[in-house]
Amino acid sequence: MVLASIFVIDSAWADEEKRAFINEQTGKFYKYCDDIERLKTAPISTLNRARIYSCDKPADVGVAIYAGKDLGDKPPESVGQWFERLYQAYDIDTKIFIENSDAPQTLLVFYASGTSLLTSPVNTADGVAKAKFLVAEAKLIFFVNLQIQATETEVAKWIAISDKEKATWQ
Repeated sequence: MVLASIFVIDSAWADEEKRAFINEQTGKFYKYCDDIERLKTAPISTLNRARIYSCDKPADVGVAIYAGKDLGDKPPESVGQWFERLYQAYDIDTKIFIENSDAPQTLLVFYASGTSLLTSPVNTADGVAKAKFLVAEAKLIFFVNLQIQATETEVAKWIAISDKEKATWQ
């Protein structure tokens, strides 16, 4: 992947130049707030509320939870609270949007700056298993969008976590 080699090219680059280069390489993934006004006039689903929140609150994550029957008597808020605490541990504010569903499984969708952090919704167990990846992806998106500062070491770590997870998708 191109991103992994970015920071060995010239460690003297200014942050703005690094971000511009990353954005040039991955820009199609980080421009999903451009059409957010259109979403605000569409019927507002739980999914759209999470996405709109992530656009309106830079450097925050919006999580849509479609609570399925697999939760039994467990309140869906407890799932949301787990992810809130996860992101909070990495200094990322999060807002959870919950909709009850008759589906057999609970599904989660994560947004950072309008970008879905995963290619498709995941069940609760997969969301928990991908926790490090979800944090790393959010941090990369925030860094590219100039919403947070980061050292080269931090960015390299996030890229490594991201690349490792994405390698399992193939």
